Amino acid sequence: NIKNFCVKLKVYSEALIKVLKHMDLQTLKARIAQVETKREYLLQLLEQPNLGTLRVDVNQALEEMDDLIDEYRRTFPQTGSL
Repeated sequence: NIKNFCVKLKVYSEALIKVLKHMDLQTLKARIAQVETKREYLLQLLEQPNLGTLRVDVNQALEEMDDLIDEYRRTFPQTGSL
């Protein structure tokens, strides 16, 4: 269900931020690519008319993912394009 997905995504995002501090650039690049894939799924969810109040959670998850991706691109501008 969508709510469980959003909760798992938030936990995943928080864990990912902790892990990112201790990994090599290639692994980091692969993880950011995974985040971008999940972001696309969330964009598709927003198109669902029956999302209801979960729309707020999906929007928040998208904002956090965008922040993470932007931070990656600012920190590693030469590798920012995945």
